[in-house]
Amino acid sequence: GVDGRVVVYVLRGSQYCAKVLAALDFHNVTHTVVFVSALPGKRGKQMPSRQTGALVPEATISGEVIQDSDVILRRVDEVLLQKPSLFPNQESIDLNERVSNGVLAGAVIYYNWVHWQTHEKTIRNVFDRALPAALCCLRGLIITAATKDARVRYRVKAAKQLAVSNDALDDEPAVRRVLDAELRYLSSTLSDGDNKYLLGASEPAAADFTAYAMIERLCGDVGDAKFPCALPGLLDDDNQFP
Repeated sequence: GVDGRVVVYVLRGSQYCAKVLAALDFHNVTHTVVFVSALPGKRGKQMPSRQTGALVPEATISGEVIQDSDVILRRVDEVLLQKPSLFPNQESIDLNERVSNGVLAGAVIYYNWVHWQTHEKTIRNVFDRALPAALCCLRGLIITAATKDARVRYRVKAAKQLAVSNDALDDEPAVRRVLDAELRYLSSTLSDGDNKYLLGASEPAAADFTAYAMIERLCGDVGDAKFPCALPGLLDDDNQFP
């Protein structure tokens, strides 16, 4: 690997953690992964920033504490790769911003937290598996109470990132059309030649790793997270993202 000075603090199932780890693996950057708790108070004590409710991923590179997936990748470029590999130009930077905070990110939130049918088999399923069997008929009430506030927050965020109204979130087929259009757009940036990455690049940039992680969170298993996927048939159509 490049060196062994990198530690990444991650939450299982996080698409933002997955994109950082995918980039490090691709570039053979030796790193240590530390899994942290989903409970905000406990998580803060497990990470070097010691901030209650700190967001993941967080990383240390040569002792420097870095927060936010894109900031981490920028420091990987600067400190470890020593070239603008992950953010090679403005077009690539703009595309990464679109993938990180636009429709694709909003769809991940929507299908995991907002849309009830897929929320049941993803987030609620994970909560259900974590509860003791002895709770029996109280399980549903406990999960509803534990996720209520988060579902309200994520509904607002999903509407913003999908660029739709709050009421439009009740129309899942309409949301799916927005997602499909975004996947077709991303697919259109791929080259027909040997350069198989977004924007026809010969090497993956941050936008590629971000798109990979978001799509995995929708229809894959995000590595060792063992999260049930929300849309297992998302990529079945030929006109979707390859």
